[in-house]
Amino acid sequence: MARYFLTWKSCQRQTILIIMVCCFTYKTVRGFSSPDTLNTGYTKNLNTDTWQESFSWHKEWTPFYRLDVAQRTTSSRLRLSGQDDKWKDELFLRMCFSRYVLKQFLLGVQGQSYSYMDKQSGYMNDATTYNLDLKGEWISHRIRVPFSLGVIEDKRFNQKDRGTSWKVGLHGSNLMWNEYQNHLNFYSQEDDLGRRKNNGIKVNYAVNRTFHPGTSDSLTLSFQHQRRDYYISPQGEIESRVEKNHRAANNLTYQFNPSMKMDINGSVVSRNLKIHQIENTQKSLIRERKDFQAAAQVVFQYQKESIQSRLSMNVESQEQQYQIPDAGRSS
Repeated sequence: MARYFLTWKSCQRQTILIIMVCCFTYKTVRGFSSPDTLNTGYTKNLNTDTWQESFSWHKEWTPFYRLDVAQRTTSSRLRLSGQDDKWKDELFLRMCFSRYVLKQFLLGVQGQSYSYMDKQSGYMNDATTYNLDLKGEWISHRIRVPFSLGVIEDKRFNQKDRGTSWKVGLHGSNLMWNEYQNHLNFYSQEDDLGRRKNNGIKVNYAVNRTFHPGTSDSLTLSFQHQRRDYYISPQGEIESRVEKNHRAANNLTYQFNPSMKMDINGSVVSRNLKIHQIENTQKSLIRERKDFQAAAQVVFQYQKESIQSRLSMNVESQEQQYQIPDAGRSS
């Protein structure tokens, strides 16, 4: 605390971290470290106060039944001269009761609520979401497959939508194949709210191999596709945001001798963003953005006794394209 006070005094800042408390107690649940946590915090700025609080709690009855509770609260107050205080609050609560129906299969029921209330920005950002899901997870030594299926209610912009929701994932780590170490993360979800649909898919794959000490090769691939439909007026007008991201990166390290090695790094990234306006069942494109980036780097390093040298060469290319249809320009 003294260090924070001296930093504030010397720099004449108006931000002080008042208190931060973290409590951890660890339990072992079927071989997994499952912490019970409690966190509280308060931050004071020039004209704002922010309170933060969260906790997670886990309880097991016999080796089969389990209860998980997680909660998070953030509250911010904006003080304005001559006006009433303006508040912004975020509340989250999740409860899950589950049972091991098989040695590696967990099945349960989960309820979740999220509430966001914004009286600071002046916009209608308030949102409330409730979920009730049947949730399961298959767990092995190196692979996990979580899934859920349930109902959802979402309220924002004075519009209340109800529908179905599902999620599925696949997570594998340290999967060995022909001396190559593989890591895979896959996640897909969808909320069908009638007029609105929110969905997404994420895939991350990494493979690496060490040929001998100092020489290795690795490749990382990632893909993300996401759609979000949201209201833009109290009358129920909807915009749809569709975004696609792709990335590929490679790293090769080669050790010539104990004194010299070379690193080669390359990456390619692309992004495509489209904004549509939805009227009834028709979608019209409002604007589109495309980004592309490619980069390469070669680094030579030499070190012997007290001599150390480094030579680096970098090449990078970026491209951005914006498209606005005629209908979008006129509006």
